[in-house]
Amino acid sequence: MATSNTSSNAATIVRIEGKAYVKTSEGQLVALKPGDHIEQGQQLSVDPQGHLLLQLANGQTLDLGGGRTITANEELLNQAIVDRSEAAIQPATSAEVQSVITALDAGQDPFNTLDPTAAGLTGGAATDGGHSFVRLLRIMEDVTPLQDFAFSAAAVQPDLVVPAGDTTNTVPATTTATTTTVPAPTITLSGQVTPDNIINAAEAQQTIAITGTVGGDAQAGDTVTLTVNGTTYTGQVVNTAGVLGFSIDVPGTVLAADPDHTIEASVTTTNAAGNTGSSTATESYTVDTGTLTPTVTLSSITADNIVNAAEAGTTIAVTGTAGGDAKAGDTVTLIINGKNYTGTVQTDLSFSIDVPGTALATDPDHTIDASISTQNSAGNTGTGSSTETYAVDILPPSVTIDIVATSLNASQSSTITFTFSETPVGFTTADITAVGGTVSGLVATSNPLVYTAVFTPTAGYSGTASVSVTPASYTDAAGNTGTGGNDSVDIVLVPPTNTLPGSVSAQEDTPQTISGVSVTDVDSSTLTTTVSVTHGTLTVTTGSGASITNPGTSSVTLVGTAAQINAALAGLTYTNTADYNGADTLTVSTSDGTTAAVTNTTDITVTPVADIASDTITTLEDTTVNIVVNTNDSFENTGHTITAIDGTAIAVGGTVAVANGTVTLKADGSLDFAPAANYNNTSPTTFTYTVTSGGVTETATVSVNVTQVNDPAIITPATPGADAGAVKEDVTPTTSGQLSVTDVDAGQASFVAQTNVAGAHGTFSIDSTGKWTYTLDNTDPAVQALGEGQSL
Repeated sequence: MATSNTSSNAATIVRIEGKAYVKTSEGQLVALKPGDHIEQGQQLSVDPQGHLLLQLANGQTLDLGGGRTITANEELLNQAIVDRSEAAIQPATSAEVQSVITALDAGQDPFNTLDPTAAGLTGGAATDGGHSFVRLLRIMEDVTPLQDFAFSAAAVQPDLVVPAGDTTNTVPATTTATTTTVPAPTITLSGQVTPDNIINAAEAQQTIAITGTVGGDAQAGDTVTLTVNGTTYTGQVVNTAGVLGFSIDVPGTVLAADPDHTIEASVTTTNAAGNTGSSTATESYTVDTGTLTPTVTLSSITADNIVNAAEAGTTIAVTGTAGGDAKAGDTVTLIINGKNYTGTVQTDLSFSIDVPGTALATDPDHTIDASISTQNSAGNTGTGSSTETYAVDILPPSVTIDIVATSLNASQSSTITFTFSETPVGFTTADITAVGGTVSGLVATSNPLVYTAVFTPTAGYSGTASVSVTPASYTDAAGNTGTGGNDSVDIVLVPPTNTLPGSVSAQEDTPQTISGVSVTDVDSSTLTTTVSVTHGTLTVTTGSGASITNPGTSSVTLVGTAAQINAALAGLTYTNTADYNGADTLTVSTSDGTTAAVTNTTDITVTPVADIASDTITTLEDTTVNIVVNTNDSFENTGHTITAIDGTAIAVGGTVAVANGTVTLKADGSLDFAPAANYNNTSPTTFTYTVTSGGVTETATVSVNVTQVNDPAIITPATPGADAGAVKEDVTPTTSGQLSVTDVDAGQASFVAQTNVAGAHGTFSIDSTGKWTYTLDNTDPAVQALGEGQSL
């Protein structure tokens, strides 16, 4: 028999493609990486797109494809290397083996078609209690491995071996794989040490990352070595988004000092079988650390190199030229009053930079500090500087204005004085602005700093008037423009007045002309007058020239001269709100636009006119009647509404109890009167209804005649059974009883007496009290023909 020896060493992760995990004893998934050890009892899982190569303790490797999960049990971890010389394999000549081959050739499962084996090589158990083997077949299939795994297909030749006999003592099949293939990695540097592959002076003082990629059999974790100027620098290969690469920091000083300006790179890798391979590459670069010396020269700031007030308010182009190592496109920076202004050198090495005149004027030292910065193709920089001084004269002349009078009215005027800080140049009346009046008679006095004029208020102007000099409308001798000035004075106006009649009387729903309403204003050309009432509308005469707003409403506004407004008010007409009567107020408010509005009122009395009329209606006893009470009313207001019955408030759908019945208000404004049960009268019953219209109420009476209806009499037995009787032939020929009668109609509850009214077999009599008698006609043949117990 073949022998085996076991060990308890852990397995080692050799390589991972994609992702794989191990489940801890706590049930957590931990991501695996090359070099991790797998202990007995741990469970391995490989992602569907992953691949894992596991090296067992005996040196053999186990290849797990994507989506696989295995448990590292003792049987897996402790497999021994099988000595093939010890595996005695009999030729496949027995009938049982031939049956297996036949079943396999037919595509059948031999374990389903054959009987279980009961013997070893000789048909029975071995003398030592073990089992011999049955050789089924050697099944070979060459599989080309993944590109990243260097396997030799011919080096793996597994035997499929099935133990014969007792299946409870199965021995696991073992496979072996060996390789002598040397891995062949590749390495490539990125091609440029810096963006332009030139190390300049600044970069020579920095740390530069040297990058590249590896390929071939190289793998993550391999070591890359760079040699620069005799010094080595190492780094690890990392997998970034599926790309194997590296980045190794090298001092710029080392790169700049390297005489041949060449980086030597190498990568070394070791495969699962322990075979090692390496690869090298080089990359050259350029070094340029020279210095640059540009120059900058400024021109005069202005034509006279003096900034005056006008120039201080504009943008000034500061110009100059560049030289030395300067070139077109370089940047020139001006520092003025602590702020930077920049411009670009042109092809002729000139430059022009706009600077606010205010910045130049407010610079305490009146000096421009200029600098230039340049850079060559290698990225080396150089700077140059210069200064330029200038003068500033920006003090403008000023003026003080004085309106002598402290206040004015429309009929007054005042002297004005204009006092300047310097003799003005070009000062005229056109430089003066007046609000609320005009300025005239401008003259210069014997003092060249003082001018005088006269201010006259505008007719109708009220409020604060002012006189001002426009800034920059004059200059001093140096050409600096002057500042402005102003003064003001109060203009007092007489407010408008309103004239109204003492009172006004009007009749309800009849237009009433109101005379005697007018307005006046002695110093305003345009007025605004509003006439209004509370319980009505107003109209005025049109065509007077006044602007009229909202005519025919409760508030009408007129704008125009006093004459235009008075012409419109001559036709002022008042009409009360439909059906309204009582007190109202006419209000007249007038404003001249400069003073507070003046308001006056007068009383209006509206004499009432009856709009409601009483109603008379007739209905039958116990019959509801509808009364359209508004038919004979004359309310002008379409919104009039019945609001009370007999003084009790009512709404649509409501019912109010009245004498001898009830009244209901319907949605159409009519009333339903329902008389009390069996009520009738000879003189009408009445109730009142109240209508609210135009804000006032009116009440009228409704008279209802209820005509009597003859109600049927009700006859009942005076006592139970008194309305029935029986007679017997030859024995009891007569029967009688007593009836009672009732009638809701008074005086009609009585019987009509009748005597011997013939019936079919006898006669019936009743008196006026309701006593009745029936007498049998005993001679009637039909009666005589009755036998004992028979009846008619």
